[in-house]
Amino acid sequence: MNNSNTPSDDQVVAAFTGSLAERAEAGVLLAVGAEVSFDSGVVVVTLHPEVAVPDPDALMSLSPFDNHAEFAGTPIAFANEEGIWLRRAVTRVETRLPDGTDLGALTAAELYKLGTGSKLPAAE
Repeated sequence: MNNSNTPSDDQVVAAFTGSLAERAEAGVLLAVGAEVSFDSGVVVVTLHPEVAVPDPDALMSLSPFDNHAEFAGTPIAFANEEGIWLRRAVTRVETRLPDGTDLGALTAAELYKLGTGSKLPAAE
């Protein structure tokens, strides 16, 4: 990670994909099979509950998230080095199912507020 520059599209996708892969490896079923794309400041995470369990509807009904962008947007939710760097490129995180069902979206500022309890600094 080169923190002196804005991350490339590939670096943004890699950071979000890596975060989700770590969670999947830790047994977080929502992260299993997730796909990440990035365009014009927007990260889109497509969740694939059908890959994780035989009954994807049951998994989704047990999810603690009303807005799944809160789950998927973790890489930009904190005041750490990676979050600061990624927010140079990412303005919004959207989540959906493969059929296009909207699972929620949050801006970088909203994710930062959820993660830190503070407003996103104006310098970011």
